[in-house]
Amino acid sequence: MIRRIVLVLLGLVLLIMPVTAQDGIDLPADLYLLLNEGIVQRVGLGRSGIVQVTPDDVFVLDFAVAPDDNWLAYRTQEGITLTNMYSNALPQSIENERASVPFIRGRGATIAWSPDSNALAYTTLYGGRVWYKGGIYTDLLTPDLINMVWSPGGSYLAAEAENNVWWIFRRDPDEMRLVSAIPVSPGTAWVNDSTLAFVPPEGGVILMDMAQGNAQSILLPQDNVYYLPHWDGEGIEVYFSTSVDQTAPTGRLLRVLLDGTIEPISELDVELRALRWGPEGDWLLAFQGNALALVNPLNGQGFTLPFNGISTYGWGIVPAEPLDTLTLPAPASFIAIGNTTGIAQAWRMNSDQLPVTITPAVVDVTEYAISFDGERVAYVSNSSLWLHTVGSNAAPLELVRLGIDRNIHPAFSADGMSLFYRDVEEVGGGIWVLDLTNIEMPAEPTPRPTAQPTLEPGTPTATATINPNETPEPTVIPTFVPTSTPMAENVPLVLPDYSPEIVLPDTETGIAYISAEPAPGVGALLVRSESATSTQFELYDPGSGTLQPIGHFEHAQWLRGSNLLVQGTLSPGALPGLHRIDINALTTTPTTLLNVLEGWRILDTIEREDGGIRVLVQQQQPGTVAVMDAPANGGAPSVLADIGYINSPRLSPNGDMVIGLTHPGGMLVRVDLRGMVRNRLRGIEGATSFRWN
Repeated sequence: MIRRIVLVLLGLVLLIMPVTAQDGIDLPADLYLLLNEGIVQRVGLGRSGIVQVTPDDVFVLDFAVAPDDNWLAYRTQEGITLTNMYSNALPQSIENERASVPFIRGRGATIAWSPDSNALAYTTLYGGRVWYKGGIYTDLLTPDLINMVWSPGGSYLAAEAENNVWWIFRRDPDEMRLVSAIPVSPGTAWVNDSTLAFVPPEGGVILMDMAQGNAQSILLPQDNVYYLPHWDGEGIEVYFSTSVDQTAPTGRLLRVLLDGTIEPISELDVELRALRWGPEGDWLLAFQGNALALVNPLNGQGFTLPFNGISTYGWGIVPAEPLDTLTLPAPASFIAIGNTTGIAQAWRMNSDQLPVTITPAVVDVTEYAISFDGERVAYVSNSSLWLHTVGSNAAPLELVRLGIDRNIHPAFSADGMSLFYRDVEEVGGGIWVLDLTNIEMPAEPTPRPTAQPTLEPGTPTATATINPNETPEPTVIPTFVPTSTPMAENVPLVLPDYSPEIVLPDTETGIAYISAEPAPGVGALLVRSESATSTQFELYDPGSGTLQPIGHFEHAQWLRGSNLLVQGTLSPGALPGLHRIDINALTTTPTTLLNVLEGWRILDTIEREDGGIRVLVQQQQPGTVAVMDAPANGGAPSVLADIGYINSPRLSPNGDMVIGLTHPGGMLVRVDLRGMVRNRLRGIEGATSFRWN
């Protein structure tokens, strides 16, 4: 029943595709197209639109999206290059001309990432080749390869050759070892990390377990011929042949469980020639004559996508199951595109409630800060710093016209009476402060009375139905949006003048104060300054104006009480790590909580109730994220879980949940560590700057 509903919805999508093609087709994952011009375009989900993801000055032969949905491997005549599609990092060349060129394109994955991103397999004119991270290469000398499919855990690689021949390789630490071969099978499907389902031409569905010496078991007998097996997580969907001519096969879709139970799905014949399963098995794909079509697997009805000149195609990663609201252990906030305005706003999200915008900006919000009591929000928009009362319909207050438009890092003091930020003005750059004590916020607009029509007794009244998918946004917006000093008949309008003061000027050449971070119950602020070669942290006392050095570290953050957590080395030549420092006992040796191994990226850290820390660690890029616990006394750490791929993840204050992004400016993803359940928030696009409040 669920499958039938999905396919009905698919049919509706197909009907509207020609209208919405330029604004992003509602596909289950990003669709990537290699055009005849040698460029790769991404047809994004929702309002993402169409974006070119490879450089103009290279001619791409084939490509593959990494499992993290952020990195891309592409091949040219000169070799294979890895690039991050969402950052300005320099591309990484991993192979020269030895990478060869694909034997045939468009009939399978000619480049395939292993699920852990540690290996890359690709077809060549002489067979195939696999690159291991660390610079190890191994050749696959089986000829005429057209398709590469890794097992779910990446332990095995199924390589398809011409005429439905399959070669199975085991992934060893430094080589790919051939362990099995299937003479003919029109399709295969991995059931688990070592078991492959295939359909021999003489009939039946066979399971072969490479971990058990290639032991084979008959799932369906040879009474009938089958085509195109697909594992859906619980059973194998496969087409039961209804034709005698195997050069033009037709079939009807059924599902077989691992105990042999057969569940018919469709009673209609589908022509199966040149079809492949798409993501999640919701439809089939037909690629012929530089055109790509979606085909309904129940009845064979198809729709050609509105793109021409396609050389080959690929898919991104299917997003997690969407939810309208998320159950959260604490409130959270983020920046995302507004539902009705199309403008990036700051949003707040409470547990089991729809997220709502908390800024009424008319130009994109780029940074924001929420006061500790949650009542006010400061935000950067159109090169100005604004203040707004959360939930108010009053206009926001423009506090200051900024001399820079990024890296402002606004931050409220613990009592909410001061606002710290970075700016560069004619008098100098550094950390500035605004005294909010006597600032009067704009009043709520006076409601306008409206005449009510006289109704006869018993006349029904109409009530508005709230759309649960529509997030409310503030309706009152500033009547004045500055772009530069405005003029009216050559008379300057009044600029905001709330007497900001520079408290930490950039006095040393090449060193700039970047941010000042307050903490509840602590009078001092944690100040970060940067030079071209290092980052330094200091404590700033607003009362006395004094600075006390903490040290040169990669990162520092407040823990509970008067403790800081710093990342880096405590002395020259020492191992990097995460260390706890008590600011009231700076002469005491810090406690090392976790040694950070070479190549590790510490993505986020929170302090647990017992004084230990929970850490999100990524050991490589692209790579999955591990959750580690380190005890308060600096003992041996333990790995709690691997939560897969996630961008900019943030641990909840209690450490039981992680929320991050599919990619910068993407969708919000939640991972509940208690049950390892993964979901995404429906309807939110262009998300950045997520944080717990």
